[in-house]
Amino acid sequence: MLITTNELLNCGLPISDEIEQNKIEYSIQTAENYILKPRIGDELYIAINTAPADYTVILNGGIYTKDDGKQVAVTGLKKALCELAFSEILFENIDVTSFSTVKKKDDYSTNTDKDEIYFIQKLHVERGIFYINEVLDALGMKKTTKDYSNIDEWL
Repeated sequence: MLITTNELLNCGLPISDEIEQNKIEYSIQTAENYILKPRIGDELYIAINTAPADYTVILNGGIYTKDDGKQVAVTGLKKALCELAFSEILFENIDVTSFSTVKKKDDYSTNTDKDEIYFIQKLHVERGIFYINEVLDALGMKKTTKDYSNIDEWL
């Protein structure tokens, strides 16, 4: 994974550290494999995973010098993944039990309206894809528009 659970928990988004580690990891892996990897392509994805030190600015953001010498500012793929993984976590509040599908409640919380969750998720997906596109532009790579069913309907 390009980001760790701690990086996601500490990125500034409102994510409780009480969420189960495996749910966080699943959200990161889903964001990485379902949204990021198809957009940046296998070649770049493998290169980043093989030699992350060669892609520090691409991963962490900063000033990137393009092949033509022009400098551009990029937010970075880690920030993109934080946004995308957060959007995945928003729907992780539904649990399947042996009796039914339930939403966990307590006396001190109220459930968020479904429309509000969709709005917030859409916002974070748009941000994540924007940050990916910044990197693709900096690298001179073609942007892809994969069919993500529910995601591309929002964008």
